[in-house]
Amino acid sequence: MTEKLSEVARPTPTPVKTMLRVALPVFLLVFGLCGVITFLLPEAYSSTARIKLEPPIPLANGQPAGLRTTGSYDPYRIQTELGVIQSSAVLGNVVELMDLNTAWGRKYGGGNRLTKEAAVDILKSRLELRPVRNTTLVEIRVFSEDRHEAARIANAIADAYRELRLGQQRQMAAAGVEVLVARYQEQLQRIKQTQGELESLCQALGLPESELKGAAFANTNMLHALDKQLAEDSVRLDAFRQNIAKLESLDNAQLKQVLPRLRPEPYVNDLLAELNKAELKLQTVKTQFAPDHPDYALAKALVDNLNQKVDESATGMLTELVQELRSAEGKIAATRKQIAALKRNDAEKQAVSRPYVEKQRELEQLQNFVRVLDTKIASEKIQATLPTTGTVEVIDRAEPGLRPVRPNRYLNLFLGAVGGVGLGLLIGGAAAITRLLVARLRRNPTTV
Repeated sequence: MTEKLSEVARPTPTPVKTMLRVALPVFLLVFGLCGVITFLLPEAYSSTARIKLEPPIPLANGQPAGLRTTGSYDPYRIQTELGVIQSSAVLGNVVELMDLNTAWGRKYGGGNRLTKEAAVDILKSRLELRPVRNTTLVEIRVFSEDRHEAARIANAIADAYRELRLGQQRQMAAAGVEVLVARYQEQLQRIKQTQGELESLCQALGLPESELKGAAFANTNMLHALDKQLAEDSVRLDAFRQNIAKLESLDNAQLKQVLPRLRPEPYVNDLLAELNKAELKLQTVKTQFAPDHPDYALAKALVDNLNQKVDESATGMLTELVQELRSAEGKIAATRKQIAALKRNDAEKQAVSRPYVEKQRELEQLQNFVRVLDTKIASEKIQATLPTTGTVEVIDRAEPGLRPVRPNRYLNLFLGAVGGVGLGLLIGGAAAITRLLVARLRRNPTTV
């Protein structure tokens, strides 16, 4: 009975004290373990090289020579290039260039040289690629225990990737030149074949080459000249015909007034002058003498005689104009016949020489195309010898890191402290609750 009373009367530790007694050792254990692990982990440095991915640069007139296609936006280009950087084509070259098989074999292979595949796997585990948002920049980050090694590897990866793309671009240019050269040789063979066909046509037609070449254009200049002359003569003839028609509609009195001005003749002009004098004299005699007077009759006879001569001259001039009209019409008709004859002659010659002319035109087209190809090949070869601007540009070279990035001691200690506090409170709280329940059961055993 006394023992029970003493047990009941013994002071019970408070839950807070119980929790602290348990939480403090747990915190110290977790924090200490985290600190030990953090300081035991090997230090790792990082170095970052930054590259810029340019759009594929076309060669010559818009595309890589011989392999040209129309470029388009590729939304997966960055992801594709990241995969290329991590491929054996790039990392394998880095491993061989830096002899990482041997260096890492001494560290991780017990002194034995690593295989290329194993070295590439290790390099991949130490490589981190990160595209810069909203740009075509890519960061190549490499981790290593040696800060200088990390910088060398990052730069080597950037250079190896750049050389890979430059090599592919050079291969495309070389392949394009080969395609152009093959096409050039093919066209030369076709030219040789066409020249042989032209010689065969000359022999088959039985005409000299010079005549066949000029057959299509033999009378071209003459036809142009005759067409021009015919047009000019036709215009003059129409105007001449209209003038003749107007003259024929006039009476003798009007002709005597018009013809001297239209076609001056010294004889007619003299007759008209004499007629004017005779008419003036007749007017004077008419006022002095009667119509039956001899002077009046003589003056009137002179006027009538001159009028008759003027009328005959006007009629003769009109007849000459009509004859000139007929002569001009005959000349135009002859010109038209000559043009028709020349066209028939050209048509006959062209019918005979058409196969030769068509084949000659085909030969000229082939020769022009060969000249274009020759210029193109020379341009592509010059382009290949010029310094190539690739699709990859190294923007920033990697530099050795000043301080290790792994492990992050401050972060690890902070997380160890937070984890220790949390775990200590959890375990301490559970211990305090358990002890409190046990104490209650001892005081009141009947409590369930």
